[in-house]
Formats: sequence, structure tokens, C-alpha cells
Amino acid sequence: GLSNVKLTGGEPFIYAEIMELLPALKERDLKINIETNGTLIREKEARQIKKSGVWHISVSLDGPNAELHEELRGVKGSFKDALKGIECLKKEGMNIQVIMALWQGNKDKIPEMARFAKELGVNSLKINFVSHVGKGHELGNMNETLSLEECMKYHKIIEDLNFSLNFMVHSSMPYSFRSMNHI
Repeated sequence: GLSNVKLTGGEPFIYAEIMELLPALKERDLKINIETNGTLIREKEARQIKKSGVWHISVSLDGPNAELHEELRGVKGSFKDALKGIECLKKEGMNIQVIMALWQGNKDKIPEMARFAKELGVNSLKINFVSHVGKGHELGNMNETLSLEECMKYHKIIEDLNFSLNFMVHSSMPYSFRSMNHI
């Protein structure tokens, strides 16, 4: 049977009934994971998320500063709002992962982003290579996504950071492209 549910989007917290949905999922003994931009989470929402038994929550941050994050997101103030959401979730003791969408505009900021995520006090950083799907389609048309060779190069950097920072940094690199030593 079903044991896990991942709520993602778009943005799951724009769904008007999300705070009623979470307890209903908990009542069914489902492990709940959420992927969010974090901008709509404040203390009240963070308390409800914790109370609802959410196991893991991922918050999108696409760079270690507002300029980089907001360049990709296209929403002024979203970096500050996402950080506020992370702080509220941390106060509740949540298991938080930051997700960074990797594209040409931020690819050289991986080490800085990993240090930033560690300093934020989150549990891990996941780096997703932007593909030509959804919003990534527009980036792909502008040649802003990474080539396979670049993805492999940056995946190696990510693997090395995982050890050098003593902090969980991982990527969405498909296993078929990974080194046999890391599978």
C-alpha cells in the first residue's frame, strides 16, 4: 500500500486547504514530504506542519544571495521570505533540506551555496540540474541549462563538497552517469 506522500508544485502552500490536508494524511499513517519555495511559511504554518507529522521539508534557494535566487525565481523579496520560512521551520525542529536549481547563472556558486546552507543550519543541500521541462524549458531555449559534460563536472564538485564540508550535499544526477565508486 501507499506509505509516502510528496506534496510539491508549483507551490503546495497556495492550496487553500493544505493545513486541513496535512492532518488527514497523518491520520492515514503516511510519511509526508513537502517541497516548497518557503515564502508562505511563518510561525503558525511551521507549527501546523510539525504538528501534522511532516517528516521532511525541502525549501528552494537557488543561490546564497537574493540577487542569484531572485534572478531565477523572478520574484523580488522571495529570498528573504524563503529564509524567514526556513527559520520558522528550524524553530520547530523540522528536518529541512535546501534545494538549489543549477543553471548557467549559478553553477559557479556551488561551494558558496553549500557553505551557506550549512551555516543556515539545515540538514542538507540537494542540487537539481535544471532540465528542459516546465520552467526549465525557457532556460533551455536560452542555452542556460548545463550540458551533460557540465553536469558530470559539477556532480564531481558536489561529491567532493559532501566530504570536505562534513555536510550532506548531493545532486539529482542520474545513477547511470555517476562513478561506480559512488553508487
